[in-house]
Amino acid sequence: MPQFTYKAVRADGQVVSGNLEAHSRTLALQQLDSLQLQPISLLAQGETSPAVSSSPLSSGPVRLSHAQILLFTEDLADLLDAGLQLEAALKVIEDRPGASGLRQVAILLRQQVREGVSLSIALAKASPSFGELYSTMVAAGEASGALIPILRRQISYLNLMQDLRRKVQQSLVYPAFIMIAGVITLILFMTVLMPQLDDLFHQTQTAIPIETRILIGGLQWLETWWPAVIAGGAGGYWLFRTYTRTGNGKIWWNRIQLKIPGFGPIFQNTFYSQFGHTLAGLIGNGIPLLQALRLTAQATPNTHLKKIIVRMADLVGDGSSLARAMKLSKNFPDLFIDIVGVGEKTGDLERALGRAAARYEKELNDRLTALMAMIQPAVILLIALGVGFVAYSVISTILDAVSSLKAR
Repeated sequence: MPQFTYKAVRADGQVVSGNLEAHSRTLALQQLDSLQLQPISLLAQGETSPAVSSSPLSSGPVRLSHAQILLFTEDLADLLDAGLQLEAALKVIEDRPGASGLRQVAILLRQQVREGVSLSIALAKASPSFGELYSTMVAAGEASGALIPILRRQISYLNLMQDLRRKVQQSLVYPAFIMIAGVITLILFMTVLMPQLDDLFHQTQTAIPIETRILIGGLQWLETWWPAVIAGGAGGYWLFRTYTRTGNGKIWWNRIQLKIPGFGPIFQNTFYSQFGHTLAGLIGNGIPLLQALRLTAQATPNTHLKKIIVRMADLVGDGSSLARAMKLSKNFPDLFIDIVGVGEKTGDLERALGRAAARYEKELNDRLTALMAMIQPAVILLIALGVGFVAYSVISTILDAVSSLKAR
């Protein structure tokens, strides 16, 4: 019977090693599971590198939808909260029937965890869909020993984003229908009716109104240059996306996002809420303020704001209070700074940050509700103006042509 040498972690955290006999690696792993040992390495006699996975793996990182990430986070938090260790919790998800993306991710994660890789690093390798914010928050939970509360906070954040996406989609259904109908109407006017009117004007020698000449000229220009327009638009979009994904371009775009009318305050309130909740959670779990600020910076997706938090961390490292560092950054509202200052004076910074985050989360929801209420009439008004301009141009031109024929 084959011999295996293992190195594993016991339930109390002690690392142990030993030998066992099993007909296959799968049976050897089952023996370790029955002994409540989490393998770090498992070597068959004659092997020189660790191998612990017995599950078929996908060829690479798996793409997950937002709903799948939310489901995975809820399941993992519930299983860990029920008392299972991380490897055992991942195995429960892995053993579910079907070949879903979640099962493949669980297989990849479990393999890496059994090899001693931290969950935060394993997440980044298993699926890019988790993102930097998610992985950094998990790393903070591992560092503070509060992985379950961090996962619960991620569930709240993912639910918030899902609700926001659902609200946006629902509010855009009717405007999208109106827009499609408007665009079809414009296309029919421009491609069918306007050329006939152009012939009518030449036959009757009627003076063409300025707005109609603009429409006809625009139609003729698009008929000639539409490939260049499409290519130019696609090329411009690609250049913009490339420039704003890396380096100074990303910092510039992240800074501009905070100043966009209507949307800028939403981005700002989202940051205030995330900053307060994240920092409060880290401090509440025993992480020193300086380290908590640096972890919060890593968890901030906006590179412009990330640099600001790093500068704040440097100031705190030099002996400054958090409230003073926030004030010097010139990126936090006075109310937020005042709440934090009171919390520092009373020795209850965690609670103060939580109160500030809750306030700006409520303001975020109010702004989102107001924005959603404005989107529908704005889109409808825009389409109405476009269709109305074309209809006015066509009708006024037809009336001019009829008047000209009557005069003759």
